[in-house]
Amino acid sequence: LEASHSAGCNWPAGRRPTDRHQRSSRPLGACRPPAAMSHVQVTDVQILDNPSAFTNPFQFEITFECTQPLRHDLEWKVVYVGSAEDESCDQVLDDILVGPVSVGANKFVFQVPPPDPAKIPPPDLVGVTVLLLTCAYRGNELIRVGYYVNNELDEAEAHRVDELLREYRAAHPLP
Repeated sequence: LEASHSAGCNWPAGRRPTDRHQRSSRPLGACRPPAAMSHVQVTDVQILDNPSAFTNPFQFEITFECTQPLRHDLEWKVVYVGSAEDESCDQVLDDILVGPVSVGANKFVFQVPPPDPAKIPPPDLVGVTVLLLTCAYRGNELIRVGYYVNNELDEAEAHRVDELLREYRAAHPLP
């Protein structure tokens, strides 16, 4: 499991965002105004069922703190990056509204379907990609957590998606 909470802007040496992320409207790990994150803070994300078959749903147990009552729901979203070169291959796997949100610690399990392999270019189906978990309030993104996901396939099963193994990597967090 590799995570990056996007509150900081200090890029580790040699770990700048890719050109693709620099072109997007919200680059991975971009600075956000401190006021936007002041009321909601993710304290823990547990990845359930890891490693898992590629065709299994993603499951996140999300814990967050809220310091003030919120009048509106929080929108949580999971995006699978299907290709580093082509943003049109990104898939929004699911988005949900969570609310009302009470002051203090809050926890829920967010289960989303796996990506559609037909929408992923064949060369990008196997290898490392990125999964994004975001939280927005009234259309403003407050939190973005990125995960490296490694999709492996046994050499003997070179084209069988149902044999693909998905694993979140924990050694090196995203910048």
